[in-house]
Order: sequence, then C-alpha cells, then structure tokens
Amino acid sequence: MDSHCSVLKELWIQFRASANSFLAEFEPLALLFAPLFTLFLARIIQSFLGVIREKGLKATFIGLFMTFIKLVPGVKSYIDAEKQKVVDKLQSGSKSKRDGWRTELPVSGLGVDVIENMKDEKRKDSTWQGKCSATLEEVNMKDIFL
Repeated sequence: MDSHCSVLKELWIQFRASANSFLAEFEPLALLFAPLFTLFLARIIQSFLGVIREKGLKATFIGLFMTFIKLVPGVKSYIDAEKQKVVDKLQSGSKSKRDGWRTELPVSGLGVDVIENMKDEKRKDSTWQGKCSATLEEVNMKDIFL
C-alpha cells in the first residue's frame, strides 16, 4: 500500500511541475482574471438565452435593434417629444363622445329597458378588439338593473 501512495505522490509532483512550467509563461493577473471573465461572459450568455426563451428570437432582436436606435443622437428626444404630445392630447379638455353617460352606480335600479340601451350604445362604440380600457369594480348585478 505504501508503494501505491508513493507512486501517486510521485505522479502528483510530476503533474505540479509540468503545470507550473506551463503556467509560468502567463501573467499572474491574466490567470486570475481569465476565469472571472469567463464566468461573467457565461452569465451574460445565459441571461440572453433566457430572454430569447421567454420572448422569442424575433421580439428579442427587435428589442435590441430599438434599443440601439435610441442611442442615435436626437432619436430619444424625438420619441420623448412624441410621447409628450400624446399625453398632452389625452389630458386636454377635449369632449368625449360619451357625454351623458353615468359615471356612478344609481341609488335605485334603472329598469328593464337598460339592456336595450346598453346594446344600442355598444353598437355606436368603437371596436376594442378584445382589449379593455379600464377595470370595473365587482357589483351585484341585481342592484344595477332593478
């Protein structure tokens, strides 16, 4: 058993000597930073692949493209100015097509013909294509119609 230990010890010494002679030609800082840089690069690649898995390849590249476009001088300020125009238009006092609509639940019911009125208003309304512009509080439907 001692002969096996001495053989392993001799192999270990030879391995250390060859590794030290190989690594002696590199700068110590390079040997320190190379694994750290590799781990950092692997983390970036892992994050990028996670985004691709979550959003898809096309959406990821379009997002990157748009991010780089915004870095062009003047583009970001132009986009911000256009956003501000939209906000100003939404906040302006323009008249709504929904004048006369109720904004609160009535104290007493509206009667039976309310369903027909709602259907009529729906026909006049814009198509939202399955999107909702606001949320509604949960109410008892009996209190609305009766």
